[in-house]
Amino acid sequence: MRSLGTPEPLNVPNARPGRREAPAARVRMFSALAIRDFRLLWIANLIASFAMQMQMVARGWLIYDITASPMALTWVILSFMLPSFVFSLWGGVVADRPYPWPDRRAVPRTASHRQRPRSGLDTRPRARPSVEDRRWLIRCAEIKQPGTAMTFDQAEYLAHLSELATQWEDALQAEGFDAVAIPAGEAQMYFQDDQAPPFHPNPHFARWFPSDDCESSVLLLRPGQTPTLHFHQPADYWHAPPQLPPWAEGAFDVSLHGNTEALHDALAKDVAQLGRIALIGPAAALDLNLPLADINPKALVNRAMFTRATKTPFELARMREA
Repeated sequence: MRSLGTPEPLNVPNARPGRREAPAARVRMFSALAIRDFRLLWIANLIASFAMQMQMVARGWLIYDITASPMALTWVILSFMLPSFVFSLWGGVVADRPYPWPDRRAVPRTASHRQRPRSGLDTRPRARPSVEDRRWLIRCAEIKQPGTAMTFDQAEYLAHLSELATQWEDALQAEGFDAVAIPAGEAQMYFQDDQAPPFHPNPHFARWFPSDDCESSVLLLRPGQTPTLHFHQPADYWHAPPQLPPWAEGAFDVSLHGNTEALHDALAKDVAQLGRIALIGPAAALDLNLPLADINPKALVNRAMFTRATKTPFELARMREA
């Protein structure tokens, strides 16, 4: 009878003593070469690397044959290496700045500003693309095919806003409010995670501003006045900030803010002289340092929801396009 602590040796044909064979690992090592495109790329890189080495040897040989000077050979080799070494240090920093290099925005990113680098041991599947990822893809499409993304008739859009203004003025007057603040909202992280689902704005905000590129922005509606759009456009070193679309500049009284604190302060000044103010949307999107009479008042929300059931010609056109 064998001891339980002594495992039975495996009967592996042609196994070498003291060495553990790993045929599966060896097969996986070269399995990528079975893919034709990767195999061609690997062979091309191998040939290019070989040619570069030959070029370096031939250059040095030629210079030494002409000059017979080790110093001349040294200077030629340095002249080939130094520009790449020196300019790559500051060239990468300059190219990574958001301004004045607009072409940098055309490079799609694979992680949002809310994602941190994953460790090598993190094998969880990645979440769906965030709003930041989709924002970059949309901008790439706009650069490759100008005019194909977020294009619509400006007159039809302004007529849509005029109808919305009438609906909201009637609702505010009926419920006794002087103004309403409609925050777009913010992306909420998954529970105990560093990623967020794709951002979609507050639907009452989206009726006025048909774009997802508006996180943390706030719309202020006052009867008889042009709607004020407090647009959140943070100054970020690593990521291009949201861009105010051209169709919004003539439709709103736009106020740009580099951070949420400045946005909240400006909003508080706008509503300081008003009477009863309502907020419709995610209350967590604001610091609530506002003289609010009510948050999501049921009667006003019901009126806003009722008007959403009837689509304007602009909304019908967008639905058909989608």
